[in-house]
Amino acid sequence: MMDDIEGRYIVSGDKFSITVGGQTHFSDGKARYEIYDDIKEVVIDKADLSQSNVLSNPARAFEFAPDEFESELQEPVSGGGTYDVVRLVPLKGGYAAGTVIYLYVDKTSSLPGKIVYNYDGETVNITIDKITPLNKVDKDIFTFDASKYKDYEIIDFR
Repeated sequence: MMDDIEGRYIVSGDKFSITVGGQTHFSDGKARYEIYDDIKEVVIDKADLSQSNVLSNPARAFEFAPDEFESELQEPVSGGGTYDVVRLVPLKGGYAAGTVIYLYVDKTSSLPGKIVYNYDGETVNITIDKITPLNKVDKDIFTFDASKYKDYEIIDFR
């Protein structure tokens, strides 16, 4: 059984920022930065915007284009509210084989409350506790400032 890990996810177009488990991963849309505070390391690589896999391009974690998925409405479920559940199966590449995504939409607010990614038996549950409008978020969150990481090893694969 996996422990719950709190985190933060922010996305704006091709830019994203994820903070979870003592790690920060973000992209300015051109480069992808992975910051590991525990080992004082920054890994920089090119952003691959063509990927639709949530692990490779988190900017698309909540982007479910109708031409990329077969969708099916499941039975409503309860659990802290009543949700409509949409089962999404990718139609083509970009996702690992056997991927199925379940999107839980709150019937009252029409906002997503949970997303479950099932990668061929491995499951990632994302519970959405709060949605904040992007205009309330510091835009510098998508910018790498090397001066903040003077004591870190910087590995650049670009």
